[in-house]
Amino acid sequence: MNTQKIFEEYYSMIFGGEKKLLPIDNKLTVILICVVDDFSFESSIKFSEFFAQALENDCDIVFFDENIKDIDIEYIDKSIFSDTLIILFDFIEKQDFPAQIAKYLEKKSITNKIIYITQNKERSQHHNLKIVIRNLDIESLAAVAMHLAGRKPLK
Repeated sequence: MNTQKIFEEYYSMIFGGEKKLLPIDNKLTVILICVVDDFSFESSIKFSEFFAQALENDCDIVFFDENIKDIDIEYIDKSIFSDTLIILFDFIEKQDFPAQIAKYLEKKSITNKIIYITQNKERSQHHNLKIVIRNLDIESLAAVAMHLAGRKPLK
């Protein structure tokens, strides 16, 4: 891993919304929802590893693709309480964001804080904080995990 590139990616992210949500409070329960397509599943696994190593929080990690069913959302909803922080990482590059997840997040945004991570500046979901990254390479994924945990890269 290139430490100089991690440094560059860390400082190139664009933030919109409630930056005070960072770093993530280690007392919060967190759910990481990775929305993936065929091209991004490996990147989502790598980010999940970085994320789990960087945070000390109680955290669930879920992967959804365009084949999501309402029963999948109902199942995950049972583990999301009003004080759960939702981190939605949109790994999809080419296709549309799944409508079921968008509708669900609209409902959850009333009671939960949502951090939305994407590489698509134009795409937006219900969120309190949006983080735009440049790409899904390993250094970008490490850099965003560091931001979430409140860590800074070495130059």
